[in-house]
Amino acid sequence: MKSADQNIIFYANTIENPVDIGYPLLCAEYNRSFPNVKNLQASINHWMENFDQKSETTDQAEDGWMKVGKKKTQRVTEEEQNEVKRKINKKRKKNELVSLSKTKSHKKCFSLGKLLSIPNT
Repeated sequence: MKSADQNIIFYANTIENPVDIGYPLLCAEYNRSFPNVKNLQASINHWMENFDQKSETTDQAEDGWMKVGKKKTQRVTEEEQNEVKRKINKKRKKNELVSLSKTKSHKKCFSLGKLLSIPNT
């Protein structure tokens, strides 16, 4: 080798130890960017065990206080649902009758005013 070749880097590419360049190098780097699945699963399992232990200790009552969960609601039976619907329909019909009676009496007065030629105000 000449003295001018000292700044150039040479790679030993053999069949036993190939050097990846170009597209194969890009693919290899991409595949190495993903974590090892077995190591990842092991760390997740370890973290979950610690979390479960912490949650068990916090579930216990502290300082004489009692821990209370969410309030459970009871489902309404079909009979109760029908009863509620009947009440709503009854109220709706009552409101419709009131509104109809108001409009009919208003129309009667208006038509009576036309007959008597009372000016509208």
